[in-house]
Amino acid sequence: MTDEPMEFFEEEPEEPKISKGLGCFYGGLAVVGSFIGGSILGGLLIGVLGDIGSGPGAIVGFLPLGLLIAAGIYWRKIPGFLLGIGLTIGISLALVTACVAVFVGSLSG
Repeated sequence: MTDEPMEFFEEEPEEPKISKGLGCFYGGLAVVGSFIGGSILGGLLIGVLGDIGSGPGAIVGFLPLGLLIAAGIYWRKIPGFLLGIGLTIGISLALVTACVAVFVGSLSG
């Protein structure tokens, strides 16, 4: 004659946690790919449009950044993609800053 205990709160089924690792990897790959692809595409555009003047040169300088922004907007729903972009840019800036500091330190010493 014992009653089952009543549950006042129904447990919601846990949603499967999506790993951000793969999206982070793709974000880092997008940074590297946009700068390599943007540089190659920019070089080709300068070669073709180089006779026009300095206008295309100014536009081509922003081509890698434009490719990276386009990738970020297109794949922003992938978990970890924007995190990968940010981490790759942050690590790159930290490494470049450290290398410049070591180089300048070795010149003054």
